[in-house]
Amino acid sequence: MPDTVSELEENRQMFWMLMGGAMLFLLVVGVLAIFGVGDLKSRQLAGAVPPVFIKSKTTEMVPSSDPQKLDAALLAQAKLLVGQFLDARRIEEMLPLVRNPQVAEARMRSHYPGGEIEASGLMEFNTAGGLYKMGSSFEVKVRTRDGQDRALAFCETPEGIKIDWESWVGWSEMPWEEFMDSKPTTGKLFRVLLEPVSYYNFAFSDEQKWNAYRLESPDGQLEIYGYAGRNSELASDLKLPLDKKQSALTLLLKFPAAAKADNQVIIEKIIANGWLLETVKTP
Repeated sequence: MPDTVSELEENRQMFWMLMGGAMLFLLVVGVLAIFGVGDLKSRQLAGAVPPVFIKSKTTEMVPSSDPQKLDAALLAQAKLLVGQFLDARRIEEMLPLVRNPQVAEARMRSHYPGGEIEASGLMEFNTAGGLYKMGSSFEVKVRTRDGQDRALAFCETPEGIKIDWESWVGWSEMPWEEFMDSKPTTGKLFRVLLEPVSYYNFAFSDEQKWNAYRLESPDGQLEIYGYAGRNSELASDLKLPLDKKQSALTLLLKFPAAAKADNQVIIEKIIANGWLLETVKTP
């Protein structure tokens, strides 16, 4: 009898040891799964930066698998250019790589205080597996070292292909803060992200007269409200497809006379659908 009791006790202890081990294993697996998923989600969000380049109706996607249309030498040249562009740490290094440098230089010196550039670096080139052709220009998707997915526009010039710096940084004719402070009543060029909204106030309180839009700065730090005459040709051109919430546009903006608010402007004209201007004759 003692042997039997002893064996039962040993079996009972073994059972509870196994149960405890199993529960500990499941707990560890659960914790790892939770943190693993969270880490994956954070990595996905870190790279989920929308491109700031919009396609026009005439944009053509040329896949890498089409050797008759795709110029491999052109892509190779673009890759080399991108590597140098994203590694540039001073304006002098970047300037030979951009389109219309005689105009871009002054803008770059205003954009980069002291001429110093925080290089984003290139992690991956041609992430979309092809290029987008837009007349004499084309666009290639890239991923920077900080995980941002961006689009770079290239333009054909007498010196070969060059990068359109203005569309890359979302350059505007004057700083947003200065525009809001000075309230100019003549049109100024701005690259914006536009989204239809319902905000009517002060000079734009009549909903029957105006269509309202939220205009976000390229860096996402500032926003103002833009207005176009309801049922106007401009309002029709600003209408977004049903599957889009926001659109990248280049616009002429101005304040109404004697404006009371610093964040409500008139949309005078659409300069371009997207941030690339085909002509270099910009303000």
